[in-house]
Amino acid sequence: MDIISRAAQLFGNAAALRIAEHNLSPTLSFIECDKQAQCIANTLYRSGLRAGDTVAIVSPNTAEAVLLLLGLLKAGMIAAPLNYRFPEHLISSTLEKLRPSLILTT
Repeated sequence: MDIISRAAQLFGNAAALRIAEHNLSPTLSFIECDKQAQCIANTLYRSGLRAGDTVAIVSPNTAEAVLLLLGLLKAGMIAAPLNYRFPEHLISSTLEKLRPSLILTT
């Protein structure tokens, strides 16, 4: 069992993620995070990615970025978060070295 599903079993509807910018539901429970992470993992699999693939993320810290990280973890993929504030040349050279299967940005 993956740790996200295990957390959902242990903590259920307890708040796992607070979303400041969200109007309807300012929190997501562990169960909701697990479901969202599974959806993200499934989407990544459908796009052709597999466990062990590297996915670079160039994004500010947002609730969506956290859910993406959970989805990558659930899928067994390698998350490579990069500081979006780095100069473009540094991000580009890092991406060249990483050679990720996918690059996600905001």
